[in-house]
Amino acid sequence: MAEAVFGPKRPYTVELDGDSILFGFDPASATWRHAQTPAQRILAKRPGWVVDDRTAAGLRVYDLVRGYEAPFEDAPPALFPRGPQGPFDTEPHPSRIVVFQAGVNDHARPGFDLDAFEDDYRGLIQRVRSLGHAAVVTGITPVSDKIFGPEALATMKAINGVIHQVAAETRTVHARWDSMPFSVDKDTTDGIHPTQAASNRLTDRLIAALDRTFRLGA
Repeated sequence: MAEAVFGPKRPYTVELDGDSILFGFDPASATWRHAQTPAQRILAKRPGWVVDDRTAAGLRVYDLVRGYEAPFEDAPPALFPRGPQGPFDTEPHPSRIVVFQAGVNDHARPGFDLDAFEDDYRGLIQRVRSLGHAAVVTGITPVSDKIFGPEALATMKAINGVIHQVAAETRTVHARWDSMPFSVDKDTTDGIHPTQAASNRLTDRLIAALDRTFRLGA
């Protein structure tokens, strides 16, 4: 006997909000992107899904919340293909899951305040929940201590701590990019941006987090 199906299947839809890491930035490429971006890898691994790629190189949580004309001064349009964005809570977000990867660039924003960052990050998740959707967070990946000094690295560590805290308190799935085995010397092209192989591993870890979130009822 055929299995009974009640109602149409819901499509698997994902929105990606992140900076150059989730964008798939490759400084050696003519397009500034890996041959396979994280969004493309998700679709290759999960061909039935729909991915809304809103990533922008240089994006900060501060600007994701408030909207931006460009993610950084004089940013080439190719680095934010979706163009200027309005405040997060005024933009449509129809996807069942919204991924938040941004955070590392916030450390360099003049006047950065960790408590305000936490409020912004928590507000993003609350907005997604208010729409009846789920969030997934990734944390931020390691960067080279040859590029960033002790104070910047300490701030990034604190940002990762806040992301873990907010995820735990809001029962949000964390892809744990910050705890994946990762060598800054071997796994980045420039001390910041992952190689294609490292980007693939990060994306696969994100896919596992997305799978879990869908299973939980997103």
